[in-house]
Amino acid sequence: MQNDQGIILQKAVLKSGISISEIGRRLGKGRSWLYFQFSRNKIPVEVFFQIGNIINHDFTEDVAELRKFAPVSLRKNEEESIEYWKMRYYSLLEEHVELLKRQR
Repeated sequence: MQNDQGIILQKAVLKSGISISEIGRRLGKGRSWLYFQFSRNKIPVEVFFQIGNIINHDFTEDVAELRKFAPVSLRKNEEESIEYWKMRYYSLLEEHVELLKRQR
């Protein structure tokens, strides 16, 4: 797979210059856990954001699926992020209403 998330994570970690031991220590995990993440095709969103915070890397630019989970602080334009959350709220509200209708 060309867009293997483990490889993307590994390249960013190596490029950061922060040792794998140090990243593992900050996460409260061992080095082997980090190497395991490098071998995976799909990595949990929270892992990307935790490691991204440590190495100061925005993985939303590398992994498109992460863009919908990006915290507001990572968004380029504050106005864009306000609009995103407004639309997200409306979408969830509509889904909620539909679920309520189905229960009746």
